[in-house]
Amino acid sequence: MKLNPFLSVWTKPKETVRQVSSLKSFWFVLIVTGIAGIGSGLTNLQGKSIVNDLSILMIVLFSICIGLLMGIARAFVTSLFFTYIGKLFGGKSSVKEMFKGMGAMFIPRMLQSLILLTSVLIAGKQFFTDTNAELESTFYISIVISLFVINAIASIFTVVIMSKGIGVLHQFSSWKGLAIVIITGIINFLLSLVIGFSSLFLFQ
Repeated sequence: MKLNPFLSVWTKPKETVRQVSSLKSFWFVLIVTGIAGIGSGLTNLQGKSIVNDLSILMIVLFSICIGLLMGIARAFVTSLFFTYIGKLFGGKSSVKEMFKGMGAMFIPRMLQSLILLTSVLIAGKQFFTDTNAELESTFYISIVISLFVINAIASIFTVVIMSKGIGVLHQFSSWKGLAIVIITGIINFLLSLVIGFSSLFLFQ
């Protein structure tokens, strides 16, 4: 029986990742991972002066365009890490198989992005600003707290789903999958530090 990945990924992550990787098209993966990236496009504009000169519609459209590219690129790079680090643990998955599996693994992030987008449409430009007056708004604070809770829950689910999904595709335990998620996170953190420090020296 075919599963609805948007529902089953929360309770049957292994079966869902296996089904998406085997049966879903690349278009499904591109749509899910692209939408998942919109959240990054939105949050990257928070506190930026550019939002003062743009309408909320232009801000949203700009975030969607940038976010779609960021989401797909992140999914591809992540699948490379998961595939080749997994092979060091004796994994059997290919990059193609792992990338298609991202269609299920990125569903929590897609949900985060849709909630963020809804928050932007409700709060308007206030979502992107950080002045004290606006931060004192009860409505704004309630949005921030709600987003924090939702992001925390979605992040936990993302780690669990990815760990189990990696295990299924590489044909080993979910614990090894968790180790790969952690190693990938450490590598990304170190790369971010290197890029950040390099930028400081280059633009001095």
